[in-house]
Amino acid sequence: MRNLLIVLFGIIQYYNCYADGGNAYRYKVEAKFNGSINLTGYVYHYTYREPYNSKKTSFCDYFHSNFNNTFIIYTEVKSLKLSESSEIDFALNSNKITFDIKEILDVFLINKLEFPVGDRIHILDSKVDYEYLQKVPLNIDSVYIEWMENCSITLINWSAKNNISKIKSEVTKEVNAFHDIKNDILDNEINSYYSNLKKELSTKKIIFVYSCEAL
Repeated sequence: MRNLLIVLFGIIQYYNCYADGGNAYRYKVEAKFNGSINLTGYVYHYTYREPYNSKKTSFCDYFHSNFNNTFIIYTEVKSLKLSESSEIDFALNSNKITFDIKEILDVFLINKLEFPVGDRIHILDSKVDYEYLQKVPLNIDSVYIEWMENCSITLINWSAKNNISKIKSEVTKEVNAFHDIKNDILDNEINSYYSNLKKELSTKKIIFVYSCEAL
């Protein structure tokens, strides 16, 4: 029961829980599309295959051979260090563009970042939240939930008015309460809770992040 809850929890939320490792990359690319359209942005690639090697093939050929038919380019991302060994990216939903790979005429690699397999990119709907990232946060605090195992909650705070310890304690208590919810209603309960919590914390200048890493 406990392992099933963990698996279901991860599937419901943003990305998979990454039960196996593989490799993960963020590529900054310049893509040329039909209609003489050029676009520079970031693509995220999770793979078990051999990484790109410029001595063996062009990046365009590698892209067409290894990426899904439908892929996403983020025209802008902001990175934030959570600790000395952990960093995540944020993008506005309005800067997230989906394409069919057949639309690409050519694609050039500008730079590459390899990162631990997990939820590197996080989408923000609010431009206000996104603008917070221009300043150094006052607090970055993790909510430890034992039954999540490889998943975690992070609270990123920009307001001195917040009692972050109290907020963290309340979130910990509420998330732990989901441990005993029956599987058939877990998804609705937890999605609703997270959605409301993100909106509530946003008004307090706090960004809520849920992420998973490889087991």
